[in-house]
Amino acid sequence: MGFWEKGTGLFRKGVASLEDSKAGFFQLGLTFLFAVALRNFLEHFSAGSKLSAELILHYSLFYCSLALFLIVLFWLATGEKVKKIARVVMPCFLLLAVAPIVDLVLTFGTGAKTGYIIPGIHKNLAARFFAFTGSFSGFGVTAGIKAEVALVLVLAFGYFWLKNEGLGKWKCLTKSLFFSFLLYCQIFFYGAILFPAEWVLKNLGLAYENIGIPVSHFYLATIFFGGILVAWLANKRKFKAVLGEMPFLRLLHFELMLALGIAFGLAGNHVFRLEAMHVCWLATTAIAIALGLVYAMFSNNLADLEADRKGGKKSAVAMGKVGLEQYRKAGFLFLAASLFYALIVNFQAFFIILVFVGNYFLYSMPPLRLKRIPVLSKALISLNSLALAMLGFLLVRGSLLDFPAELFPIFLIGFTLALNFIDLKDFASDKRAGIRTLPVLLGLKKAKTVVGLFFIVAYVSFTSIIAEFWAFPLLLLLGLAQFALIKRKNYRERPVLALYLLSMASLTLYLLAMPK
Repeated sequence: MGFWEKGTGLFRKGVASLEDSKAGFFQLGLTFLFAVALRNFLEHFSAGSKLSAELILHYSLFYCSLALFLIVLFWLATGEKVKKIARVVMPCFLLLAVAPIVDLVLTFGTGAKTGYIIPGIHKNLAARFFAFTGSFSGFGVTAGIKAEVALVLVLAFGYFWLKNEGLGKWKCLTKSLFFSFLLYCQIFFYGAILFPAEWVLKNLGLAYENIGIPVSHFYLATIFFGGILVAWLANKRKFKAVLGEMPFLRLLHFELMLALGIAFGLAGNHVFRLEAMHVCWLATTAIAIALGLVYAMFSNNLADLEADRKGGKKSAVAMGKVGLEQYRKAGFLFLAASLFYALIVNFQAFFIILVFVGNYFLYSMPPLRLKRIPVLSKALISLNSLALAMLGFLLVRGSLLDFPAELFPIFLIGFTLALNFIDLKDFASDKRAGIRTLPVLLGLKKAKTVVGLFFIVAYVSFTSIIAEFWAFPLLLLLGLAQFALIKRKNYRERPVLALYLLSMASLTLYLLAMPK
C-alpha cells in the first residue's frame, strides 16, 4: 500500500471516528469553547495583544458565528446529517492553534500581530482576495494564519471529496473544488468584515468610536439566525412543531413595548444623536426579548404538560413531537442565551430581561404558579410590558429621570385588566384543570363583557398621553371596536391582538413623528 492510500485511509478513519462518536451538544459545545480559548491564549502571546474581556469576547463570537455557517456550507456541499457534520466541524476548531504556533516558530518566539484586514491599513481588497490575502505588512494576516487557512481548505476538500465520491470522479472533483472555493470566500469575508461594516455605518451616517463593537453585535445577530437555520436543518419535523406553537403576535407586542419606550425617549429630546451603538443595543435587546419569550413558552408548556395532554392542547411536548428532557434542556438554553445577549448590551438590559423572564417563571412555574390568581397573574404580564418600555427609554436616555409617570397606572391598572382577554380562548381547558381565570370565575359570557369594558377604559386612558382634540373620540372608537371583537359569538384572539398591535404601532409612530 502506497503513501497516498495510507493517508486517505487514515483520513477516512479520522472522519468516521468523529462522525460516529457519541458526543452530544454539551460535549461539542465545550470542545469548541476550549479550542477557541486555547487559540485566544496562544494568540495573546504571539500578537502581544491586550488580554481583555472585550477582545476575548469579540473573537469568541467571531468563531461561533463562523462555525454555524461552516456547518451550513458543509451541509450544502455534502447533504450529510447536521449532527454528523457538527461532530466533524466543532472539534476541528482545534486547528485554530496552528496560526499562533506557526508564527511563534517562524519568528523564534517573537510572534506576529494577527488581526483583521483593516480599511486604511490594507489596500486593494480585490487583489488580496486573489493573492491569498496578499503580503503581511506588520499587522493582519500572518504566515501562521495563511498556513492555517491552507490546511483547513485541504482538509475540507478531502471531506467534500469523501462525501461526494458516488457522483463520479469529475463531478466529485468539480463539486469539491467549488465548495472549497466557497469556503475560502467565507473565511475571507470574515477576515475582511471591517470593510463592509465601515461602508454600511458611513452610508447610514452612524458614528462609532470602535468599529469592533458594532461588528461584535453583528456576530450576535448572525449567531441567532445561524442557530435557527442549523436547528431547522438538523430536524425539520421538530423545528416545525416548536415553530407552530410560537406566540408571534405576543412577541410582536413585547417588541413594540421596547419600541414604544424608545419613542418616548426620543419625543422632545433635542440633544439625542443616533449612533451605531444605539442600533446595536436595539437589535441585540430585541433578540434577547425573543429568546426570553421562547423560554417562557417552554416553561409554561412544561408546567401545563398534564393539563395540556388531557385537554388536547397542541404543544410540541404534549403531543410527543419533542422529547421531554430535550424540551427542558432547550428551555434552559434559551434562558441562558437571553440573559447573555442582554448582558452584552449593558447591565440595565440584563437586569430588566432577568425581571422579564423571572416574572414569567413566577407566572407559570411551581411552587407559586401565579397564573392561577386572576388579577395578579395579568399584573405580572403588564409589569413585563412596562419594564420593556422602560428599557427602551433607558437605551435612549440612559436614565428614567423623565420617564412619563402616566404610563404606570395605564400599564399596571388598564393593561392588567384588559389582559384577561388572553384567557378567553382557554376557557374550557382551564375549567377542566381548575385554573381560576376570570372567565372560569364569571362564566364565559360575563367575562367577555367585563374584559370588553376593560379594553374601553384602557384605550381611553391614553388621552393622558396624547394631548390632541381628536384623541378621545378616536381612542373611544378603538375601544368599542375591541369590545365588539371580544363579544363576537365565534370569538378569536388574533383579531383582538392584531387591532391592539396596530394601535400600539400607531402610537409609537405618532411619538416618533413629534417635533423635537
